[in-house]
Amino acid sequence: MANKWTKMQEKAIESREGAMIVSASAGSGKTSVMIERLVRLIESGVDVENVLCLTYTDAAAEEMKERLKKALLKRLKEEQNPEQKERWLCQLDKLPLSSISTIDSYCKKIVNKYFEKSGMPSGTVLASPEDAKALQYASASSTLEAFGDEEDEIYLGLVSFLGERRSEESILNLLLNVYSFLSSLPDPDGYLDSVLSYYNCPVDQNPVVEYRLMRIRGDLGVLKGMALQAKELDLPYPDDLYAHVLYLERKLQDGLWEIGGALKESFPEKPNFKCKPY
Repeated sequence: MANKWTKMQEKAIESREGAMIVSASAGSGKTSVMIERLVRLIESGVDVENVLCLTYTDAAAEEMKERLKKALLKRLKEEQNPEQKERWLCQLDKLPLSSISTIDSYCKKIVNKYFEKSGMPSGTVLASPEDAKALQYASASSTLEAFGDEEDEIYLGLVSFLGERRSEESILNLLLNVYSFLSSLPDPDGYLDSVLSYYNCPVDQNPVVEYRLMRIRGDLGVLKGMALQAKELDLPYPDDLYAHVLYLERKLQDGLWEIGGALKESFPEKPNFKCKPY
């Protein structure tokens, strides 16, 4: 029984006009559409060993190969034309030669195939996630150590800024986390430029400051409600808690710096409210 494709699925399967993005929710048939697209490309004369299909995981790549194999076998069984039947059989034989793999596996294949041109040694292997993490850690550690030995001003400024709250080890992990996040972006340099631009705009127009103020407004609203309930239920909250909240709300209107000082003034030590929920 043939699949009944929707108009949009059929368009994704048949389109040959260039680049195309297919965006759909999980379980909506994206993989099935991709397999059908590959089958029809092969049916039109494209050789399976010239197909490039990249996935993010090995499991996804194996699933694609298995589903494509089943689709080719189905076409082979249904085919009546001896010549075309021979072609489907040939494509099945060539399936192991197709480039259906993860992105890193395909890159490794290219590097090893053209190692003389790439400058990489023949037989390059992929590092395991554990090995890659260890290499990143060792590289970052030696780099920070070199910055420290050279008394680099930027590095020393970073340590001075974070040092009171973070150990040298945690600073290293912080930088590795930032690196990992930036590596996941399509344009890391553009993202960094956009972040740095926040420091060059007026405080009252800064989206980061506005976001922080919004969060503080929300937290103060919750705290205000808790203070009122505490008074009504005679819970062991400080008697002046409600007055502090009102004071903070007034200071909040003056901006982030005013509210910061007011918080320290109202709560010089972290409050320790202990009461049973009602």
